Amino acid sequence: MQIPYLDLSRLYNWQKENFDLALQEVLNSGRYMDGEKTQICEDNIAKIFNYKHSITVGSCSDAIYFSLLAAGVGKDDEVLLTSFSFVGSVMPIYRLGARAVFVDIDPKNALMETGNIEKLINKNTKAIVAVHLFGNTLDMEVILKIAKKHNLIVIEDAAQSAGVEPNYGSENKSDFVCTSFDPTKVIHAFGTGGAVVTNNEIYFERIKKYRYHGKDNKGFEIPGYNSRMSEIQCAKLNIQIDMLQEILEQRKHIANKYFELLKESDKIKITDYQENSNFHKIVIRTAKRDWLKNELEKLGIQSMIHYPKSLNKYFGDTKNYPEALKWSDECLSLPIFYGIKDEEVNCICEQINRIVC
Repeated sequence: MQIPYLDLSRLYNWQKENFDLALQEVLNSGRYMDGEKTQICEDNIAKIFNYKHSITVGSCSDAIYFSLLAAGVGKDDEVLLTSFSFVGSVMPIYRLGARAVFVDIDPKNALMETGNIEKLINKNTKAIVAVHLFGNTLDMEVILKIAKKHNLIVIEDAAQSAGVEPNYGSENKSDFVCTSFDPTKVIHAFGTGGAVVTNNEIYFERIKKYRYHGKDNKGFEIPGYNSRMSEIQCAKLNIQIDMLQEILEQRKHIANKYFELLKESDKIKITDYQENSNFHKIVIRTAKRDWLKNELEKLGIQSMIHYPKSLNKYFGDTKNYPEALKWSDECLSLPIFYGIKDEEVNCICEQINRIVC
């Protein structure tokens, strides 16, 4: 049985009529950028995250960059974030000339260990990028209390947690939440895309300018960029937003099937998932990771490694982040996507149990 890691055609074929109709509507309108579909999409995204304002941009990395820029983070400022994530979480920091300060991770779920944050804060620290990972979310109540105490900006990297609201507790929400619509995400563009949500009017107006060459109603007022989503991308995204709960329910069903069938042992560890996770990735860990990946490949089962390096290794940081190092050596992501069949998951689990256990 050939089982891909990701097959986006299954969602397209299931919703083909709606996707094709949305495309035709945009083409017939003659408005391909900044039109009605984009406005509807931004309204929908704001509702998903329960914030006032949303701005669509070219990617989640751009969303994080614009958020840092809008908040005044710049050269030689320090920004705290996890040592284990996709490089898109950290690149915006370096684009600004700021410095990333890495925090090791929780061994159970690979989220940033919040107990390690406060001891890394100094006079140069300006912000925390709180990265949600694999569909799980950080405890934002804890992070926001630390940020309030030290007057820090908080930016959530929610690229992998669309549809999940973290625990804010009694605290106010983060200054920004940034998300991704890359094709690998739970809801995705047919290309790339991202968004920033915020409750702050000043930040909202700044980022609207940044995304299109610094333009406002008076003209091109400040240095800006060209980072927008097209009407076609927004139209197709709106269809998935309308069916988000169905998508989340199916992912939860598949995740629970993995948890039921995989035999956790001294040779395999299964990531701890929160009850409200969107199960963006199903990740297991084993000391035999590379061997297991190759054996599955021989059987026609694709898997991926997220992530092969801890983030500090890309930037010459030689400090010790033992948990991030361990995860990068042992983690393996298994197929989960809209339309994957129960029998495919059965096959994957059967083969893993046979090979490793």
